[in-house]
Amino acid sequence: PIDGKPALEVGMIGREGMLGAQLALGVVTVPLHALVQGEGAAWRIGAVTVSNVEVRAGMTCELDGTTVTGGVKVLADATLIAGNGVQIAGSVQADGAHHVELSGASSRVAGSFEIKKGGSAAQMRTSCP
Repeated sequence: PIDGKPALEVGMIGREGMLGAQLALGVVTVPLHALVQGEGAAWRIGAVTVSNVEVRAGMTCELDGTTVTGGVKVLADATLIAGNGVQIAGSVQADGAHHVELSGASSRVAGSFEIKKGGSAAQMRTSCP
């Protein structure tokens, strides 16, 4: 508090931004509240197991510690950020996607990594066949 009033902190994250980078440093609890405001959408899948992931047109999806027993499909103008500890048993397919990023030393894609007619793609320290 400043002068008896609660503090106010504001941060802004753009279209390709990310919130929660401190998870990569091992910090599990973070005193932040995220709010998606304005046009567009964003969603995050944490350390859970899901069968398949489809990132719909224009949306952004962040995978963090997620296990996908099937595949991942990224549709037109969509963004996929797959961070640390992501395990994908199937393939990653993107057709016309805005951005696809696979990063993290312990992340793995067992199937293929296919990008068609899209924007940007990055694969960093990730295991793919």
